[in-house]
Amino acid sequence: MKIIRFRFQFLTIYTPFDIMYSMKKIIVTTVIIMFVLSGISKAEDKKEKNFFRVLENGLPVVAQQRSHIPLINIVVAINLGSKNEDDRTSGMVHLLEHMLFVAHTEFHTSDEINEELRKHGARFNAHTGNDLMNLELTVPSKFLEFGLRFIEEKLFHLRITQQQLEKEKKIIFEEISQYNDNPNTYGTFLALRSLFPGHPYERSISGNEEIIKNSTVDEINNFYKRFIVSSNCTLAVVGDIDIQKFEKVLPLAFEK
Repeated sequence: MKIIRFRFQFLTIYTPFDIMYSMKKIIVTTVIIMFVLSGISKAEDKKEKNFFRVLENGLPVVAQQRSHIPLINIVVAINLGSKNEDDRTSGMVHLLEHMLFVAHTEFHTSDEINEELRKHGARFNAHTGNDLMNLELTVPSKFLEFGLRFIEEKLFHLRITQQQLEKEKKIIFEEISQYNDNPNTYGTFLALRSLFPGHPYERSISGNEEIIKNSTVDEINNFYKRFIVSSNCTLAVVGDIDIQKFEKVLPLAFEK
């Protein structure tokens, strides 16, 4: 059966109203483009300022001023991941990351910490990978000093309780179940296990459930004291910061 397709062309007739409406759209579009270009020009006038310093305690710090949004993002990258585990410690890094996220510090309880985060409109998170562990805080730029002090306290003044440890173990077991049920994450694990036999990459980032179940506060603390030191971390701050103010506030938070 032969199918014949017909294409019709219609003559469009424009009324004076259509012409006026089109001209109005052109004018509005032009004004918007000029406004955007003006904003870009102003942004270019405010050149991004960069900062780099290694503090006396050995902590490398990098910062970049980007003032288009009144927020700052503070990230600490720790040279610690599943690559640092062996068959006896598989899961310790993941468990330590959870403790850094939820545990008390020497100065505040977890409830007090959460209240301070809400009060300052901050968002806090932590991540574990094969090579790095990250702590990340996003906060309005007017709370720069709070953000730096918060990260320093969380990172270097951890206080783990047995109750919190047992609670986080249950959460990690749930996470492991979710990862195993997810084709993407489980497929990635199988691929790494095949690609890196005999290498730490062959082990799951989530860890061994039996090792996590039997881990103690002392074991996690030993891992913490071994790896969470200034010279094994890097601090990065990006956002609406005044570099001169940042230089003054930084030592007060990290070199006291």
